Amino acid sequence: MRFYMIAVLWLQTALLAAAPAPENGYPLLVRAGEIAKASKALEAAVQPQAVLSVKWSALTDPALKRARALIRQGLALPVVKPEQGPDPAFPDMALMRNLGRLLAVEQYILLADGKVSEAIDSLRDGLRLGYIVQSEMIIGSLVGVAIDAVTLRPLARRLPQLSARDCENLSALAAEWLQAPDPIPQALAMERECALKQLEAQAPPDIRDEVKAIFNREYDRLAALVRQPAWERPEPEPIRGDSVAERFAAALWETLRPTLVLVQDRWTQEQAQVQLLGVHAAILRYRWENDRLPASLDALHLGSLATDPFTGKSFVYKTTGETTYDLRSEGPLDRGKEGQPPSGEHVPVYVDRAGN
Repeated sequence: MRFYMIAVLWLQTALLAAAPAPENGYPLLVRAGEIAKASKALEAAVQPQAVLSVKWSALTDPALKRARALIRQGLALPVVKPEQGPDPAFPDMALMRNLGRLLAVEQYILLADGKVSEAIDSLRDGLRLGYIVQSEMIIGSLVGVAIDAVTLRPLARRLPQLSARDCENLSALAAEWLQAPDPIPQALAMERECALKQLEAQAPPDIRDEVKAIFNREYDRLAALVRQPAWERPEPEPIRGDSVAERFAAALWETLRPTLVLVQDRWTQEQAQVQLLGVHAAILRYRWENDRLPASLDALHLGSLATDPFTGKSFVYKTTGETTYDLRSEGPLDRGKEGQPPSGEHVPVYVDRAGN
């Protein structure tokens, strides 16, 4: 009997080893998102009034444990969206957003348990997920920014919990994120591909080629703009001209241009918030080392991490007490709201306050 059991175990192990390992993390992330979407425990945990016990119940829920394991497995592999017909749009945005919410709950519980280093690892996973999603067209960029925002929040609001080593790890994570290749050019390339396919169906045959050439020209300009530092990027301009093709292209472009302006601001705000989190960590690490706050950010020798992407200058920093300080980005220009014209003033960006 013992020999039989050993033989069965060996056979099971051999079959498992022979099974092909997954080579694409995308299906694993989608499956994790489906589990998170169906979870009433997660839905309860992300409500504003959710208390610690409710969040803890979500984290210990067997299905959500499985989802968290799938996230890690998926992120450990190359993530490639499978082809799904002529429309290259990312089809699972809501699922990915749910994963960001799940990781935020995980961070909250880890911080409540004093496991700050594990919470930083969870944030790394959240930023990795947001980065992947941002490469999928403009809508993906906005969802990726939202994922980053929700996963940044737990640590950003509990900075006093950081030990000296935690500060080093968090600052290193922000610097690592800043050095990653920009996902935006790929997102614009996919957006261009989708727009040209739509023009193929919508533009009148006699002007179709000219309209497509106009759109290619505008996307070439956008691709050049996003390679510039954020503070040097002008807004996308309207298409001008009196020909039938130019007027047709201009009308379609104006349905995209406000979104492109918004996305530029959101991209840059996300960058500022990740950098701000890293700078906060560096300030607190300095305080641990010297038992006082730095007089200026220059004392931290942070290089580009301390450069405000909205201005190209250093973030605004000032001490407000022996152990308190204010740190912010100048932020984007006020674009105005419904019924309110733009003020022309910058809207400050913080990472350690509600509303940011």
